[in-house]
Amino acid sequence: MDDEEARLLAACQSVNPEPAAIARFAIETAMRQGEIVGMTWAMVDLRRRVVHLPDTKNGLTRDVPLSAAAEQVLSALPRRLDGKVWTYTQEGMRASWRRALTHAGITGLTFCQQRM
Repeated sequence: MDDEEARLLAACQSVNPEPAAIARFAIETAMRQGEIVGMTWAMVDLRRRVVHLPDTKNGLTRDVPLSAAAEQVLSALPRRLDGKVWTYTQEGMRASWRRALTHAGITGLTFCQQRM
């Protein structure tokens, strides 16, 4: 593996710090884009180090374990009054992702999406 991950995260950071945090969180959890941007703080249990997904692509619930790095990403975020973890929507993240990939000179990398 070359420096693709570092270039991607730096490019995301240049777009906005939130897409960089989302990309880091995705790398650490393997969650889909829609699962991530649809997260609420009620789904996050930092004590147990999991994110509870009540409705996944296959219609089942699952708990996603949080690595230390994923936990750090969440711990650094402010708590929003509306209960959402992220300000980005899927459409906003999709556009930021494309800009970051172009900026990083990366082709063929997708961020799996799920409708939420």
